Parts: sequence; C-alpha cells; structure tokens
Amino acid sequence: MVPIASSDAYLPEERAARICSLTTSLPFSHLCFPDTVLGGADIGRRVAVSLGQRPCTGVWKLENHQLICRGAAGKTDITRPLSQVIIALEQCADQIDESRHECKRLQAEVTTSVATRIEDLGKAKVDPNDIDLTEANFILSGGNGIADWAHFHDAARLLGATEGASRVAVDDGFMPRERQVGATGKWVTARVYIAVGISGAIQHMQGIGQCQKVIAINTDDSCNMVKRADLSVIADSDEVLTALIAALNTDTSDSAATSDVSDALL
Repeated sequence: MVPIASSDAYLPEERAARICSLTTSLPFSHLCFPDTVLGGADIGRRVAVSLGQRPCTGVWKLENHQLICRGAAGKTDITRPLSQVIIALEQCADQIDESRHECKRLQAEVTTSVATRIEDLGKAKVDPNDIDLTEANFILSGGNGIADWAHFHDAARLLGATEGASRVAVDDGFMPRERQVGATGKWVTARVYIAVGISGAIQHMQGIGQCQKVIAINTDDSCNMVKRADLSVIADSDEVLTALIAALNTDTSDSAATSDVSDALL
C-alpha cells in the first residue's frame, strides 16, 4: 500500500505522478486506494491509466484470487480478476488493531512537468444552517427540555452542526417550521444526530430512523430517545450545553479546534 501525504490542496495530477514515480523505484504487488469521493478513487484511476492497468473499483472482498466488487449502485456483486490497482470500499476490512505497524515517509521526485487543469481556491466556508436537514451529516436538535435557546444556538455554531428541532419546539415558536425533524417534519439521515432535551415521540423517532449514530442528552433515563441512543448523557440539557460551550471556547486560540471536534464526532 502506498500512503499519500495529506494536504488541503487539490492536486490530483501531482499526487498521481508521485505515486507512479515510486512504482518505478519500488517493487510492488498491488496499489490500494480508498473508494472515496475526495482523493482516493480519483487518484487511483489516474494511476491506473498511467500504468496501463484496468483498476478494480468498489472492491469489498478477496476470494480465491478474485475480487468481489459492488455494482449497480451496490445492489449486485461482480467478480473480477485480481488487479494491480485496487480501489476498495470501507467495509472490505476491519480496523487494524492488536498489532504493530510502521509507516515510512517516501520521497518521490516528479521529473516531468505536471499541468494542473483545475485551480484550487481552497475550502469554501458554508453555514451549516444553509444545508437542508435531509442532506446534513451532523445535526444538533433541540426539544422541550431546552430553557436557554441562546446556548443551543451557540453550541451548534461552535460544533459546526446543522440545527434541528422537535415538533413541540417548533410549535412553541423557538425554531422555524423547516427545522422540524420527524414524520410530520423532515426525515433525516445524519451520520451523527444529537438530541438535546427531546424525549422521543413516535413521529420524531420515525424521522431519525436512518441516522447512523444518535446521542441523547436528557434527564429522563427511560425516555424513548435514550433507549434509541448509541450514547446517552443523563443530565440537565442546559448544564451540558453550558459545559460544552465552555470547553469549546477554551480552544478558540486553535483555529482547527472546532473542526477537530466535528471530525471526531463524524
């Protein structure tokens, strides 16, 4: 496996050229890339073209020296011969643990000029609340258990989360109707859903049914939301938000602090 140095700059041509340069000086059996939108899949295909190889994409299993790949939008499996360039899905292997590994930095000199066709303007800042709830990956949702909504908004801003709400919070006028989560509002598919002061009416539970990880903050340890949650904090919602805001504000000198928190949760 050839590790690629992380960088915020979008330089796929240069990265692919450096990997191809390494292949001329280092013997290798296979090149493995993550089948992700940002970076892995794109670079893997560029390298495969440069090496004159046909890459295997959507790989999730190796069986009898053949690769099993996902096809038809993940609805069917395709068997392919083992290729030198493998673009693998996340579920193809368990996380590495209980063993020791070493990663060495490799220097690759690109002798040919690499023409960049795309100008990288850097990451665009997006207000999380400009993202529709149905498309948000990280949602902080408030309910009837919140007394200080200013604290709720501050916490969402510091976390970089999209704001959601229960029907009761919307009916009481604390949040706009487009922020309502549930069967009578919007169905969400967030990777992380934090429910603050939401007990979990059946309509709300239906609306978050496709969320990957649910975190509940509530004083009632027997409410539906706590039963559904992957992680529960049994405490007063406003006290938890106050402590969270204080913890995030202590790291304001570090510009990456908020991003690190969001990345860790996601």
